[in-house]
Amino acid sequence: MVQPKGTRVTLEAPQDVRIDDAKLKFVGWVIGGRQERSRTVSLTLDDAIKAVAYYEGEEAAPGSKASPLHVALTATVAQSCVHRLTHDVTLSWKITGGRPPVRIEAHLTYPDRHVENVGLKPIEGVQDFPISVPDGGGLHVGIVATDVGKATSSAETTVKLISCDQAQAPE
Repeated sequence: MVQPKGTRVTLEAPQDVRIDDAKLKFVGWVIGGRQERSRTVSLTLDDAIKAVAYYEGEEAAPGSKASPLHVALTATVAQSCVHRLTHDVTLSWKITGGRPPVRIEAHLTYPDRHVENVGLKPIEGVQDFPISVPDGGGLHVGIVATDVGKATSSAETTVKLISCDQAQAPE
């Protein structure tokens, strides 16, 4: 149904919105470049499609009822022995609880003891890491999650990397 030009509509923004453990408070509208602080605005239909309600987050108070931060981690390895890449390590993780936002970092410790630190973005995900460890050995993988209240949780595992020479040796 097509509305006649100049039709007026009223928009009302909720005072508060809760997303997960974060409480957002209405701060105003921006309508075609002008600002409006009132939660209720009356506009033409043409202006209403340009209206954006803005909210600010309120950080959860210390001791708020957030469930404990928890990290789940699995790591699998597939041998490739192709060119410079010898293994494909797949990490799978899931972070639950805590007070958002949560910062997540993976630490891969190679057999020669060098460490690769990688920031992970989603709270839950799967990521492949093509690596080169031709002599094999143990790859230690750990994930540490830190929430806004500085609570931390971690998980770790070790996967065995078989050397390419062993994998290609006849039995």
